[in-house]
Amino acid sequence: MNMKKIKDFFSLNEPENFDNNLLSYSVIKNNNEKKYNNQKLFKTLEQNEQYLKSIFNNCYDLTIRKISLYNENKGKIAIAYLNEFTTEKLINDSIINKFPLNLSAQNDIEESIKYTLAINDNNICENFAQCIDAILDGNVIIFSDMLNKAFIENIKSPPERSIEEPNIESTIRGPREGFTESMSKNIILLRKKIKNINLKTEKHTIGKNVKSNIVICYMEDAVDKKILEEVKARIRKINIDTFASNYVLEAISDDKFSLVPTIFKTERPDVAASKLLEGKILILVDNTPIVLSIPALFVEFMQASDDYYTNYIPATLNRCFRYIGLMITLTLPGIYVALVTFHHELIPTPFITTIIKARAGIPLPSMWECFLMLSAYEIIREAGLRIPKTIGQTVSIVGTLILGEAAARAGIVSEPMIIVVAFVGTALYTIPSPELNSMILFIRYIILLLGGALGIFGVLCGLLFLITYMTSRRSFGVPYMYPIMPFSLKRNEDVIVRTPIEKLDKKMKLFRR
Repeated sequence: MNMKKIKDFFSLNEPENFDNNLLSYSVIKNNNEKKYNNQKLFKTLEQNEQYLKSIFNNCYDLTIRKISLYNENKGKIAIAYLNEFTTEKLINDSIINKFPLNLSAQNDIEESIKYTLAINDNNICENFAQCIDAILDGNVIIFSDMLNKAFIENIKSPPERSIEEPNIESTIRGPREGFTESMSKNIILLRKKIKNINLKTEKHTIGKNVKSNIVICYMEDAVDKKILEEVKARIRKINIDTFASNYVLEAISDDKFSLVPTIFKTERPDVAASKLLEGKILILVDNTPIVLSIPALFVEFMQASDDYYTNYIPATLNRCFRYIGLMITLTLPGIYVALVTFHHELIPTPFITTIIKARAGIPLPSMWECFLMLSAYEIIREAGLRIPKTIGQTVSIVGTLILGEAAARAGIVSEPMIIVVAFVGTALYTIPSPELNSMILFIRYIILLLGGALGIFGVLCGLLFLITYMTSRRSFGVPYMYPIMPFSLKRNEDVIVRTPIEKLDKKMKLFRR
């Protein structure tokens, strides 16, 4: 088959004017949306039913049940819902069985539905746009004959995951609760922790094609009003379809290309509650267990929930080890390569002798040897996260054997380099925040390349750039490195040193100056 025939073959299977067809589809879709957005409800039940069926065409899960409220076969109503969000038993118990058997035809149908089902005025809609949004949200819509209004009844019961402990933010002594994909459950978990009328919850709907609900939570007596208004303004500008909290995070971040995380994430209700008491703002996104905390400071990513469930002395030691682990995992590869390549005189004689013997016959320079080992370690770590749990441990053991013993015996890498990489990988897990871990991987490679090219001077330049960069960052107007830079002695009582709880409780508003 020659090239002309191949081209003709694909042209037969490709729609003509593909871009125009795509544009036409978009126009038709927008016109349909405008059509039902502006369409008022009809007075007859049959018209409302037919129009609703035309909108939900080819949707098998749409169910419409019709009943008569009066014995005289009058007062017909239709109940429309998506059957995966509720059950017939729930509808019978919550709606149908609530109407009395002796209901008279003289009764006002609207008043009967409103007061029998306890429906407030906010749940009465007069156009199809409100009805469709309510049905897609899992609610039940009640249409009535000779009435151009519909009633929204919230009795949805979708499948939900039970409350479990988060896998990433595990704790030794703390509570075992974690957020779920249900927004209502997440708000209840926060209300359980904070029984205070000042806890406010504001609901917003965002998205173009897929409408998603998000809730802003804050303590009215502790929140910074300017930051709160800035958060609301940024949320109102979101014009993307969102399914996860990270979509919202990227849309409202100060810097879309920031190397460091400027918005804190958590799956733990106790951590989220403590953020609220500090004056932070929480963003809950429906269908995701991740809660965003705004604004975020660097010191928050180095704190763990266990710090507040143990004595302040071991908690302080653990924090010190985390900062030491941060420096080790960032700089050890670069420092080792710089010493081996440029600064032999800084290494003690017994150590330099051991390193020279171990590196005898190694074909790669120390910098590329370290780069190769770090990359191999990250590949195995990523594979361990993605691979099924039943064989994940086997892959880790095999990878360790191959990279450790086999690589050293083959003369590809040296034993000291294996020790350095293993220590660097272990030190990374002293940091409790996965978001900060991702930043560390990128910075570590930069410092490694600078150390291999410029020696200790390059490592110091890399650290100076990192400190300058992090100091210049802001999270919704708050300095990212506060209270370290700008320095505040009072606020530093819960940074590296964990102050006793009775003193810490008086200084909860960490970022407010």
